[in-house]
Amino acid sequence: MGRASRGTLGRWQRQTPLSAGRAARRVHHGLLRQRRRGPAADTHRHALLAALSANLGDAVTVVGADAGLHVVAWMNGIPRAAELDLIQQAASIGLGIYPISPLYDRTEGASRPDCAGLILGYAALSVASIEKGIGLLTELTRSYKQD
Repeated sequence: MGRASRGTLGRWQRQTPLSAGRAARRVHHGLLRQRRRGPAADTHRHALLAALSANLGDAVTVVGADAGLHVVAWMNGIPRAAELDLIQQAASIGLGIYPISPLYDRTEGASRPDCAGLILGYAALSVASIEKGIGLLTELTRSYKQD
């Protein structure tokens, strides 16, 4: 929910694919980083989960909260087709959230929820920033609810 710098995602997408060895090293280093994340990241994760629950309740389903420095938030009631527009609207008000769609298999028959999915990072943010960001996201999602 920190402000994403313009062009960051574009630079990320232009990087060359990882070789199998580089990918394995990244996973290994990620697991080490996860083990070392410490109490501050746990505090931030708890703040994010509490803010999502208090503000969005059943309108959000959180996945992956026990691992890493990001969570996936499935926005129940917001159609998958609105995901990229939601991301753009969030960026326009200073929220740096990312779509889950590019990470999913796009072949026919691939399974994923039929609602917007967001990747929310929390490790580098203060508790106050997390709470403010989720408040802004809550306001933004009100205009996307399915009838």
